Amino acid sequence: LRVQTVLKINDNLKVVTRFDAFDNRVWGTPDESQVLGDKVNIDWDRAYMEMITKIGFFRIGRQKGNAWGTSFADQETDRDRILYAVPLDNLILAFVYEKMTETDAGTTVNDADFDRFYLTATYKAENYTAGLLTAFLRINDQPITSTILMAGPVDIDLYEIAPYIIGKFGPISIEAELLYGFGTAQRDGAADSDVKMWGF
Repeated sequence: LRVQTVLKINDNLKVVTRFDAFDNRVWGTPDESQVLGDKVNIDWDRAYMEMITKIGFFRIGRQKGNAWGTSFADQETDRDRILYAVPLDNLILAFVYEKMTETDAGTTVNDADFDRFYLTATYKAENYTAGLLTAFLRINDQPITSTILMAGPVDIDLYEIAPYIIGKFGPISIEAELLYGFGTAQRDGAADSDVKMWGF
């Protein structure tokens, strides 16, 4: 059972939540997790606030993330984010700060996190929508194991560019997106390694 609620305070402020009840539960299993010892019947997905102000639109909290442009490369996972958007006629400019992983809370480790910063521009015309996303990914001291990247805790600085277009021009429909990324990865005591990725 998926439940989504919208608590509307006024025309400019609302709180949105979503949770799943008995998700992936098998009949006859106990209410308590035998491994974690906590409740597993209710799985909270999202809880965020939306505000319309004189200086723009804000969405703050756990919300849908990893989705941009077309469905290409989208994962639509729930992320802790702060989104700020400003509409300028047909153009929408937006900035997003996204906390991907928080691993240093309650520890003596300093800044061992995975953060993402986005700057986007989206233009909506009568017969097409086009956008450009630029992003900076900052990964500090994360235990990444990969055959592509080096094993063990690494620091990664990655830049991404992702333009897209969705439209209909007469009898022709088009939906295209390009993803290009570049940066560096560094493990303690090792030289920097270049990181590149692309897809379309």
